[in-house]
Amino acid sequence: MAGDGNSDPRDVLRVCFVGKTTKHPDRDATVLSKMLGWGIINGGRIDPRLNVVTSFAKEHGPAYVGQLVADQLVLLGLAEPDSVADLRFDALWETLRGRNWKVTLDFYNMLLVELLKQGPCGGTSHRTHVTAVPAARVWKDVLNNQRLPPLISAIFEGLGIPHEGPESLPTLLGNMNAFISYHGGVSAAQTAALLDAGAEFMRGVIGEGGALVESTRDPTNLEAPPLTTFLRATGDTLGARRTWAEKRKACVKANELRRDFAALESMPNSIDGMGMAQFAYVEGAGAKRDHERPTSDDTDTGKSRRRRAAEREQQERAPAAGGKNAGGDKGAGGGKDKGANGDADPRQQLDYTGATVIYEDHGKVLKVGPSTEGKYTKYDAEKMRAALPDGACLAHLVTKSLHNCPDGCPKQGDPAHQPGGPLHTWPATAPKRSTFNLKRSTEKGKGGGGGKGKGGGKGKTKGADKGKGKGKASM
Repeated sequence: MAGDGNSDPRDVLRVCFVGKTTKHPDRDATVLSKMLGWGIINGGRIDPRLNVVTSFAKEHGPAYVGQLVADQLVLLGLAEPDSVADLRFDALWETLRGRNWKVTLDFYNMLLVELLKQGPCGGTSHRTHVTAVPAARVWKDVLNNQRLPPLISAIFEGLGIPHEGPESLPTLLGNMNAFISYHGGVSAAQTAALLDAGAEFMRGVIGEGGALVESTRDPTNLEAPPLTTFLRATGDTLGARRTWAEKRKACVKANELRRDFAALESMPNSIDGMGMAQFAYVEGAGAKRDHERPTSDDTDTGKSRRRRAAEREQQERAPAAGGKNAGGDKGAGGGKDKGANGDADPRQQLDYTGATVIYEDHGKVLKVGPSTEGKYTKYDAEKMRAALPDGACLAHLVTKSLHNCPDGCPKQGDPAHQPGGPLHTWPATAPKRSTFNLKRSTEKGKGGGGGKGKGGGKGKTKGADKGKGKGKASM
C-alpha cells in the first residue's frame, strides 16, 4: 500500500496508527507500525518500500490530524465536508510527536484557535482575526473545555492513543468541566480557585499520559506492549488525580457548610416562649420561692410546682381570652387561645423539627410535616405558583416560615437557588404566606362549649339568653 504510489498519504498513516483496513478490519497496529507513523524510525532500513512512509510522516502528518478533526466535525453535524477538507495542524502534530506534553501540549491554541482560523468562518477571505489564548487562561474556559472532548477523542483514536474509558483524557476533561460548571458560581473567589485547580489537574494528567505514550516510542524497545489506557490504573491515589480529588471534596464540604450557615442566618434571633419566670426554681439549699410554696388553700398537695404555676397562669389569662364566662361555657375562639391582639400563643407554635415536604393532588397541594405532635400543614401550591414569580422555590419559601423546619429546597447548591436569591425570596407585593394556608382558609376552630365569645367582650351560655361581661350571664 505504501509503495504503490496510488494511495493517499493520509490513508497510509492511518494504517500505521490504527492497523485496520477494509480487507483486515480486525487488525491492530503494532508498536513498530506506530513508530513508522510518527516518523521516529527510518522505514527504509526495514524494507525499501517503507522508505516513503518516513517522508509521509514529516510532510503529511499535519494534514492527517486535520482529516481526523474534519471527519469528526462532519460526523457531529458542525461542518460540511468541503469547508473543512484542507485542515492541517502543524504545531499540534509536531507537539504530539515530541516530549514533555505537560508543558508543550496546548489544545486551546494549537487546535481550537487554529480551527477558528482555518474553518468555514476563518481564513483571509473572511478577514477573521483570532487572537491566541494567554497561557494563564488555558483550561479555564468552561465553553472551550466543553468543545474539546470529542475533538481530542477523534485525534487520539486516529493516532492509536487510548481515547475511551474512565482514565481517558476526554472523559477526565468532561468530568472536570461538569464539576466546575455545577459547583462554581457560588462566589468569584471559589470559581477562580476551582478553575486554577482544574487547569493544574489537566496539565498534570496530560503530562502523565504523555510520559506513557513516550515510553512506547523508544526505538530500542520494539517489544514494548501497546497502551491500553491513557493513565496508569492508580485512581485518585497519586499525582494530579489525587490533588484534584481532594480539591473536589473540599469544595463540596465548603458548599455544605455555606448552606448550613445560610439556614442559620434565616432563623430568628430569639424565640418567644413561656419564659423562665413560669417555672419554679430552687434557691440556696433547696428553699422554694415564696410565691410558689404550697398553702393551706391547695386542694391537691401532690401537684408539682410546674403544674401549679401553669394553673395560676391559666386562671390569670382566662378573663382576657374570653374562652369562659360565669356560666362555665367555652367560646369558639378558633381552637387556640389568643391574646388581646389576636396573635397565636407562642407556646402552641408547632415544632417542625425533622419535617419534610410532600406534594399531593398532582402537585396542587404542598404538605409539610409531621411536626413533633404529628400534625401537618398544607398550602395551596397551585395558587402560590400563580402569585409568585416563575420558578419560585415553594418548598423553601414555605418551610422557612415554620418553626424549626429544615430547609425544604430540593436543589440546594444550585446557583439559581442560593440564599437571598430571587427564587428564595418572598416578593413584597405577593400575598402573605398565611393566605395560602389551606387550614386557615378552609377550616374554623372549634371551642369546647356551645357558646361564642370574642377576646374578653361577649359570652353566650347554653341558656337562651345572652350576657355581657365576665360574670353576667342569664340562667
